[in-house]
Amino acid sequence: MMGTFRLRGAGMVLVMLLAGAAVGEIDVATHEHPVYRGSMWIPRVDLVSGVVTHWRGTYLRADDLETGAARWTYALPTGRDGGGYMTGERRTVVYYPEGRLVVLDNRTGEEVWRQRGSYFGGGLSEARIAGGDRWLVADYVTSAVVHDLEADRSYKISLPGDKILSLVLMPDRRRFVIVERLSGDKPPTTLRFWLWEPGVSEPEQGCTVDSPIRIEVRAVLPGGGVLLREHTSLDPVKNQFKIVDPKTGAVLRAQPEPEEETVHRDPSGDGTREFVFREGTAVVEVARLEDGAPLFSVPLPWARPRAAAVPWVSDGKDWGMFWDDGNALWLVPLVEGGAPRRILGDTRLLPGRPARIDPPYLPCFETGTMQKTLRRTLFILPDLALKAEWDFPPGRGGGWIQYSADSGRGVQGYYNYDYDNQRMLGRTLIVKENGNDAPLLEMPCQPLAFSQDGRHLVAQEGENRKLLVEVDTKKIPVRLTADREYDYSPAGFSPDSRRAAFFSHPRLVVVELAEGYPMREMDLSTVDKDRFWNSGLCFSQDGTRLLAGGSGQAMLFDADTGKLLQTFTEEQRFQERWQSRGYSFLSTLEGMALDIAGNVTDRFKRKPEVQAVFSSNDTRVVTLSDGQLVRVWDARTGKRLHTIDPELPETRNRWGGITNRGVCDKSGQFCLTFNENAFAPAVLWDLATGRKLETYLFPEGTDYMAAAISEDGKTVYVTVDGDLHLLPGRK
Repeated sequence: MMGTFRLRGAGMVLVMLLAGAAVGEIDVATHEHPVYRGSMWIPRVDLVSGVVTHWRGTYLRADDLETGAARWTYALPTGRDGGGYMTGERRTVVYYPEGRLVVLDNRTGEEVWRQRGSYFGGGLSEARIAGGDRWLVADYVTSAVVHDLEADRSYKISLPGDKILSLVLMPDRRRFVIVERLSGDKPPTTLRFWLWEPGVSEPEQGCTVDSPIRIEVRAVLPGGGVLLREHTSLDPVKNQFKIVDPKTGAVLRAQPEPEEETVHRDPSGDGTREFVFREGTAVVEVARLEDGAPLFSVPLPWARPRAAAVPWVSDGKDWGMFWDDGNALWLVPLVEGGAPRRILGDTRLLPGRPARIDPPYLPCFETGTMQKTLRRTLFILPDLALKAEWDFPPGRGGGWIQYSADSGRGVQGYYNYDYDNQRMLGRTLIVKENGNDAPLLEMPCQPLAFSQDGRHLVAQEGENRKLLVEVDTKKIPVRLTADREYDYSPAGFSPDSRRAAFFSHPRLVVVELAEGYPMREMDLSTVDKDRFWNSGLCFSQDGTRLLAGGSGQAMLFDADTGKLLQTFTEEQRFQERWQSRGYSFLSTLEGMALDIAGNVTDRFKRKPEVQAVFSSNDTRVVTLSDGQLVRVWDARTGKRLHTIDPELPETRNRWGGITNRGVCDKSGQFCLTFNENAFAPAVLWDLATGRKLETYLFPEGTDYMAAAISEDGKTVYVTVDGDLHLLPGRK
């Protein structure tokens, strides 16, 4: 279905409306509407075939290099045991953990070579095309197989001791360097090198290389030297590039890796040169790889180019790929006097990977090959004008960006992870202002909520402590410790940034963001003291009332007094949203049995997770239960006014999840119900009347969808496998 898109101007993709569509029913694949194409993941260009291949969730896609139209797609392995693909100069290999290999022609996507999974058994960890597409190299756990695709012969290699090994093709395209890992998964690292020419000689043992940190092999030089990168996330000053003789172990060159800047340092395809691109500059420096002697520079004609892919070889040349200042993609031949060439026609890609859709804003993760900067950007919908950007240090796990559009401040949370020793180190949050390098605040905590004015945040310290923090002064006026060991629960601020609310078991508190920070508890006397809170907090527009979602019910409180005003209870039960599928036979069997039982009885079903928002100028409350049912209530009397049943199927995706969702606009006037995997149509509802406004049909086989509604309800924003669709909403 993705291949039906046709490109139009203004940097958006438009698709044509087919005649005969039903009124109020929009087929997203054929309806004329703006679509911003998602950023490409792992792009690779084949100039001879005229395509750029890239990863699109559960499939590989090849786009026409000139127009950007989809040329072909191929489903990728989706199991939990691994698998993947690698694109060569003219062919692409798709590999499966059970040992199956499929080679595709880059021009057409047709299979040109195949190996069954039982050929050498399972345990396949990686496969790649090398040597101008002559060789297919398949790495297994303790062995490797090299397929000569031109001669249709295969060579299996294993070494004494059954250690993990991998193969790197030498520039002569005949011989391989075998890299044998003598150490375990954690540092220190010991590698042993072997030289091997398949079909001609047996492996010849070379030297052993030791390092207290991790080592990866980057390239082999024509003279036989091996380019290594030693790196650690714990002490970056130790990171360096080295060239060693694989026979003797002699260090031929050592180059420290700069800490203070983001540098892309990559070898050429023939191992003779290195390409150096520093983020923030507009030039690629080219040097001799063996000694670092400068050769020439390739200027980039943009103020702020960004690297989109590591260099690769195509049509006999080394190429780089860059985004320009308008987020268009360009190919740059990495030769002296090389002239950039724009690809994909007039296509403008999304300026990053959307973290979520939050009208009127779109926060994004910037994609690329960044090494020392984690860039977060905030754009204004629908035209994607830049509102703010923040650069955070990377390499410490993940975490979502939170922001204050009013102040231009952003807060990034990290789950600090020691990749060397495979362990968690704790959490960190950093607050920055738009465009400023120096952080306003850095704390060993996890951010939970950020006030709209950017002056306060609620953070989690350790496993059970909540902190209210003044960003500018770094003071912590409120610190509460829960009465249980683990207490993870939501927090929120009122729209006017005058109040904060958060849980600290067994309390739900509202704090005035004023002198002395007076605090009051909400009345939870009728609530199970051992319950966990997961569904969020929502203040009314004037901040005088507070909604708390939870298991089986939502509660409305008077934020001034703490009094419980209403309880909105959901009596209906649904199938368990998530089940363990594919991890083990017994867990999968248990999940299937629960589903069968759930078709005839509610006895084994838990209470649904209920989310709640205000509607109709805070006179009504809307509850959404497990994404299955929408109910509208009178906020004053607690009376249920009407129910919307979107009739979404309880169908599990390949991971065992039921992904039905409901989202409301910020004022609670409209609700969109949908299934993330497009198992059913999405529907836009008028919450005041319960009337169906629009129905949206999404392509079958959709891997993931996320959605939001504009504040006026006239636009429905939906990301479908990375592409952002701007669909018509209410009339």
